[in-house]
Amino acid sequence: MRYGRYLVPFGKVSDAVGLDLSQSQLNRCNANLKRNQLPVELVRGDIRFLPFRADIFDAILCLNFLYLLEKRFWCRVLEQFANSLHENGELDVNMRMRREVWTKHYAFGILLLMERLVYEMEKNARISRLWKKLGFRTTHGLLAFFTTEKQMLSTFDKAGLRCKKQIDRFQGHFTLFVCQKSSSAIQATTLGT
Repeated sequence: MRYGRYLVPFGKVSDAVGLDLSQSQLNRCNANLKRNQLPVELVRGDIRFLPFRADIFDAILCLNFLYLLEKRFWCRVLEQFANSLHENGELDVNMRMRREVWTKHYAFGILLLMERLVYEMEKNARISRLWKKLGFRTTHGLLAFFTTEKQMLSTFDKAGLRCKKQIDRFQGHFTLFVCQKSSSAIQATTLGT
């Protein structure tokens, strides 16, 4: 949740709910919300097992997170998002993308190995200070799972979501997918109640 970086602006214009697994992150976000005098509800929970009922949200933002989960969880999380959305609700999710053939076969593995090595080296105080002076950042040992456009669109479809728009960012390394609950998912939700 990054202390409410996205939650604060949305809390100023509409009712909003923040979700995070980490209580310390929720505490930091709550402090930020109090500074901004926003009565936003915060919920401690796991994104893989959403604690929300069906058809409750107009919009869901999942930014800078889903690609940190193993791919085997993506469809389940997206299905839960679709279930939590109103009939015309919107899901915005950004993903790290693999574009070139060489990236798929070689650079992805090399990137993960380098990221892990840098993380291990950062544990040394001298090296950590050097990285900070040079302006390097890592994801602190977290693995980031890249995907292709085709894989992502297929996952949305399986989860009952229809991609309305894609916005490429950072030279195509990230793509923001703007999705809506598909009509088949709406019928399944209606039949289930």
